[in-house]
Amino acid sequence: MEEIFNFIKDFILETVNGYISESADETTPMNEIEESNIVFGAVDLSRYSAKVVCAVIPESQEDDESEIGAYKIGSDFTVSFLCKGYPQDVLVRQMCRYGEAFRRAVLDDVSLGQRVERADIGRRDFFTDAGAVERQMTAVETGLSVVTEDDIEI
Repeated sequence: MEEIFNFIKDFILETVNGYISESADETTPMNEIEESNIVFGAVDLSRYSAKVVCAVIPESQEDDESEIGAYKIGSDFTVSFLCKGYPQDVLVRQMCRYGEAFRRAVLDDVSLGQRVERADIGRRDFFTDAGAVERQMTAVETGLSVVTEDDIEI
């Protein structure tokens, strides 16, 4: 799972950030994700000063023997973009745009830059009031299923 997390992190840095930049306008600034703000697992936002943090949370993994000695591994993640530091109306627009930027990037490159066999976008959940204090933070959680191959010596 950690290796796949690294594939996802690199994809966000190299590809998704471009889609994020394209979605900014005069009413909605969009901050690219910095490497130090992409977290493997749950995130404690009190430790981050960034206006956007991305948490990649492993959910499940399943093996499927496709042929003798070759296995496909299906791994499920939740990829969350957590936004803070702007007025509520801006945070809601940002949440929607981060979700769409990630979705569009994966749909345009289902191999995540030729790092995996296939990636599929799942359900997106939006949280307009995700902070400890009312109207302080928004979040979008996106389901991501990743298929990789694992050759086993026989």
